[in-house]
Amino acid sequence: VSTQSTGSIRCLGGSQSLQELALDGNPFTSEPSYKQIVIDQLASLRQLDLKRITEDERRMASIVVRKEEEKKKECTKAQAMKERRRVAILNAEKLWHEDNKVSSCTSEMNGKNGEFENLSHYTEVEVDTLRLYGAPALDGLEKNNTINNVQSITQIFFKFIPFDCIVPHFTKLRVRF
Repeated sequence: VSTQSTGSIRCLGGSQSLQELALDGNPFTSEPSYKQIVIDQLASLRQLDLKRITEDERRMASIVVRKEEEKKKECTKAQAMKERRRVAILNAEKLWHEDNKVSSCTSEMNGKNGEFENLSHYTEVEVDTLRLYGAPALDGLEKNNTINNVQSITQIFFKFIPFDCIVPHFTKLRVRF
C-alpha cells in the first residue's frame, strides 16, 4: 500500500477481509500517530508492520485518534475566531477611515473577508484589558453578559472609535468598571 494521507487509510476502513498490512518505507509512517490511525480505521486488521495488534493497542488507538480529532476541531475553531477578529478590526478601521476621510495605507482592506465581511466591530478581554474596536462595540457595554469579570478590568482600549461616540458612555463605564 502506498499512501500519503489518513484519507487513503480511511478508504481501506470498509474492508472486512484485510487482516495484515505492512507500511514500512511509506511516507505516511513518518506521522507520529500513524499506527493508531491505521489500527482505529481498520477494525479487521490483525497485524500491522509484521506485529500483532493487541486489544490494549486498539483501545489506545481509539483514544489517541479521538483526541487528535478534537485537537483539529479546536484548531479550526481558533483559526475561525482569529479570522473573524481580523476581519472585524479591518472593517472597523475601514469605517473609521471613511467617516474621518482618512486615506488608508492598509492593502489588506481589499482582501477576501468571506463570511465575516459584514462585521464592523469587535470586543475582546485579555487579562485586565478590555479592547473595543469600532463604534458599534460600545453598544455591547449595555449588555450585562457581554463582558465577564468586569472587576478585573483595569484598562480600556478604544480603537477606531470617535471620541464623541465614547463620551456618552463615560457614566456607564464609570459605574460598570
